[in-house]
Amino acid sequence: MARSVHRRLPTALASLALLVLAGCGGGGSTAGSSAGDSADASSTADTASTADTAGTTLEIEGFAFGEAPEVPAGTTLHVVNRDGVAHTFTAEDGAFDLGPIEGGTEATITLDTPGEHPFFCRIHPSMRGTIVVTG
Repeated sequence: MARSVHRRLPTALASLALLVLAGCGGGGSTAGSSAGDSADASSTADTASTADTAGTTLEIEGFAFGEAPEVPAGTTLHVVNRDGVAHTFTAEDGAFDLGPIEGGTEATITLDTPGEHPFFCRIHPSMRGTIVVTG
């Protein structure tokens, strides 16, 4: 019986390690790596209350993005999720990705590249919009 336990222990430890690693991957306080690697956009997810939404805001509610505002380059955009589930704010070309924005929270991004930027929610791909950044 002792041999049986010793044979299962490495498998159990490996499974535990995979669970711990999987738990470290999502919904943290910073945006997805695409945004961090891009020279065109910088972003930060904020898991605190959305009480402070000074600046330009794009709201998510009812599994839909609100009308995307036209913003001058360098403006901070607050993406506020008013739904009870997570959504993302992801550029179709991969220039930015705010990762999961949990329900009741917000994330911010500064868009620096002028032009039209189509975006969608990776979790709910039917949610789409386009934001215009002016020069």
